[in-house]
Amino acid sequence: MTRNRCRSMRDLVTRDASAEMLPLVEAHLSGCAPCRLYVERMREVRRLAKEHHARLEPDEGFHARLAARMTRPSGVTLAWATLRVLPATLVLLGILSLLAWLSMGESTGLAQEAPTDNLPSWFLEQSETGT
Repeated sequence: MTRNRCRSMRDLVTRDASAEMLPLVEAHLSGCAPCRLYVERMREVRRLAKEHHARLEPDEGFHARLAARMTRPSGVTLAWATLRVLPATLVLLGILSLLAWLSMGESTGLAQEAPTDNLPSWFLEQSETGT
């Protein structure tokens, strides 16, 4: 029972307990040495993390370098990118066109049997006969 209570108190402390939970946490901490030690260690970890992050300021030229890298590419760059993709696109278009042309002569099945003059009535007749 005490272990579960300690675990839930530690969860509350780790997540920054709300104002209404603080009296419960403080009451538990006053009678539980392991949880007090845990809270002290957590405070130390947070303090060290804040100190470490406070020292991590970018140098003066960082923002200028970042802004220079984030500029949009010029029209010339986009034109060269398009030219690099164009050959692959043309080859793919040629292959697809060839496959479509080759498959045009191979129509089989109902497409060959279907009349071109009265297709809707033929389709209804085929539906009724189940073929």
